Amino acid sequence: MSITGPEAVAAGEVAEFVVVIKNIGVTAADQASLEVNWDVPLTPLEASDGYTLGRGNATWSIPAIAAGDEVRRQINFRGVAAAGSFVDSPGTRACVRTVLSGLPGGNMVADEACLVIRSQSVRPQSLHEAGLRISLADLDDPVRLGSGTTIVCTIVNDGDRPSGVLDLLIELPDQARLVGNPIPSRVRIDGTRISFDGIASLPPGGRSTFELVYRMPAGEQGQATATASGKDLDGVLEASCQTTFLEP
Repeated sequence: MSITGPEAVAAGEVAEFVVVIKNIGVTAADQASLEVNWDVPLTPLEASDGYTLGRGNATWSIPAIAAGDEVRRQINFRGVAAAGSFVDSPGTRACVRTVLSGLPGGNMVADEACLVIRSQSVRPQSLHEAGLRISLADLDDPVRLGSGTTIVCTIVNDGDRPSGVLDLLIELPDQARLVGNPIPSRVRIDGTRISFDGIASLPPGGRSTFELVYRMPAGEQGQATATASGKDLDGVLEASCQTTFLEP
């Protein structure tokens, strides 16, 4: 008996393992039992007909095999990379083991095949590695009575690789009132919290700009804060600006 399968797969890919049981004797082999078990990083998907699925194993009843004949059983798994692993990590090792029992004299035959599951997750970039910059500026300061100020947030990629998808949150002062629609208009507004989610990845040298207008009561000072984050970014980018709203 032997089991064969791939030496490595990417996380999420399907790994096919085939068990071959061959009768190399000169007489027919009696019925036997085949058990296949596997390590946790492997998730079973499908197998040859006739199996019984247990907790971390599958079994087949193998019929009598004529001299010189062979029987094959197949089982497929999906590889799952270890939590916290990345494309540059060593990979997660997992094995599939087989035991053929019920042989004459109470003998058993065992074999195993192992593979490495390689993560497809990109390691988050540090802020220094990412080369991303964020700025927040007001176009009107101080602000005349009854008017609003336009604030502009700009994210620039000065790095040498794409930024990955980003999320931007702009928080206005508690007494602020948003005027009109932010640009771009695909936005979530929760009181004084304005969220731009799913910003397309910025290529090296690329930039994205976001604008909105808000007002404050006369005689107040308001501070707006912008925070950018992303699943491929280790840390957050922050910027703020303070604006004075004139009294009558």
